[in-house]
Amino acid sequence: MSDDSISDIVQNISEELLSLLLTNVKSVNAAIISTADGFEVSSKYTYQANINKLSALSSSLSAIGSMATLEAEMGKQYRHVMIESDGGFLIVMDIPYVHYPMILCVVASDQALLARVIQQAKNVSMTLVDQLPKDL
Repeated sequence: MSDDSISDIVQNISEELLSLLLTNVKSVNAAIISTADGFEVSSKYTYQANINKLSALSSSLSAIGSMATLEAEMGKQYRHVMIESDGGFLIVMDIPYVHYPMILCVVASDQALLARVIQQAKNVSMTLVDQLPKDL
């Protein structure tokens, strides 16, 4: 199966998952699924976000999180990178699908309950992986 085919499958499945995330967690303003090299696969947002830039940044933040975890000898795999600002949170986590590495980026307002946003983002990631083909 080609990367284009997997991308189409991911896009179809993730549209609903990202919509549910924005519906279930009102403080989430944007959710983006990107390829590991920073290209958008799917996104939902409630404001005019620069999705292309956020996708590219997500890739870089994921790489930094991974390297920081290894260099600090904190384990083999980081769970997520979180940036807090005066306007809210940005959370980046890898989507552990072996056949097509991806990254989930979630942007939430400063009204967000951080633990809820992280848990819901994990749910999106795991549900997506569970619904994708296991054998290619």
